[in-house]
Amino acid sequence: MIVKLNPNKTYPILKNHKILLSEHLFDVSPLNEGKLEFIVINGNSHNKENSVRKITFDSCDVNLITVGRDKSSSICLKDKGFSKIHSSFIWNSDHKYWELRDGIKDKPSTNGTWIYAESSFEICDDTIIEVGSSKLKINLFENQF
Repeated sequence: MIVKLNPNKTYPILKNHKILLSEHLFDVSPLNEGKLEFIVINGNSHNKENSVRKITFDSCDVNLITVGRDKSSSICLKDKGFSKIHSSFIWNSDHKYWELRDGIKDKPSTNGTWIYAESSFEICDDTIIEVGSSKLKINLFENQF
């Protein structure tokens, strides 16, 4: 199942996750001592610049990682399917883990950030899930009885 992230929330990266941005698949893994490792896998390899690569970031050096087509992005991929800043990873120093957000601050991406939900995943109002070729939108409401 693939889940579209709510752009108004951040999601903790506590284990290995597969994240889909545009047609690109990212394998994101938290490592010891605040490090975050990305294996960037290109979904459409028209450009050698976008080939598979491994990048590690350390919270001691950086507390915000951005992914997008903007030249200033931490991970910059030249693909029209990407927003300028498509997703961001923020170091939560209180809880000592990285958090994932669609877009940056109050500006969501155009096409959304999708994560492969391998086990349980927190569902909130307006969550969109994709199962096979079907997309479902979850609307939460209180029982009126």
